[in-house]
Amino acid sequence: PGPTLDAVRALETRARATPAIEILARHAALGLFDGPTVPLATSDELVQVRADRVVVATGATESHQLFPGNDLPGVMLGRAASAMAALHGVPVGRRVVVVASTAEGVEHLRVLVATGARVVALVPAAFVDEVPHEAEAILDGELVEARGHGHLRSVIVRELGERRRIACDA
Repeated sequence: PGPTLDAVRALETRARATPAIEILARHAALGLFDGPTVPLATSDELVQVRADRVVVATGATESHQLFPGNDLPGVMLGRAASAMAALHGVPVGRRVVVVASTAEGVEHLRVLVATGARVVALVPAAFVDEVPHEAEAILDGELVEARGHGHLRSVIVRELGERRRIACDA
């Protein structure tokens, strides 16, 4: 949710309104071969497209950080947290620590704050102007561990060489 999704939806609307564009939803490009030929696959069909022009737009994949405890319930990707809060009205937690190093991460932070999440810390706070006034800006911090039994109870952050615990549930 937010400006990026709005821009994608506006582009999709324009593309669908253009007669020269055929949209093959839920198809994955398997490669780019001579011709140029691009095979597109779904679970039940393979379509070969011979293109006049090819635009390679690989998109972006949000990747889950690797750290001890990253599989605890409550540890989630920003896109998932944003969708839960904004699209489905499901609060992600009562005390939220956001790890964001990109503009998209800041969009997720804004969505969480706008939907009522109590953000207690932003790690690293590269976007210090975006940190809610009640949250801590951890400028040179790094999330190194998530702790809890059965669900997230705290994270360990390394800041200026020192490790410290921040209580949170998301």
